[in-house]
Amino acid sequence: MTAQLERVEQTIFAGDPRGIPGNCLQAAVATILGLRLEMVPHFVAIPGDSWWDFYVAFVRAHGREIQIADDDDEPVIATGMSPRGVSHAVVMHRGVVIDPHPSQSGLVDVQRMYRFACIEREAVTA
Repeated sequence: MTAQLERVEQTIFAGDPRGIPGNCLQAAVATILGLRLEMVPHFVAIPGDSWWDFYVAFVRAHGREIQIADDDDEPVIATGMSPRGVSHAVVMHRGVVIDPHPSQSGLVDVQRMYRFACIEREAVTA
């Protein structure tokens, strides 16, 4: 992954009047993969519990595998509570937080971190 990440800003926020969940995860994934927001699905808006499987499959289709991370030596998606009191996802890399929310206020606490590890090309097509 590149050392220079281009921040992708989320466009849907918690409390959206249409009832759509915020798209911080979509924006964080786009940031790490170097994609435009519209090229990444809004995973958490997928009904039911299947959104995680769809998320894993999408990342895998881009040659990566989601793994739990213990540090942010490489870009990771960190999830936790935002200062706005809602669950949130940001990108972290070597202590630098890239927050997709316009406030760029980050997380109050980090509950989980996930990295996108490269996988062998043969495994992607299998």
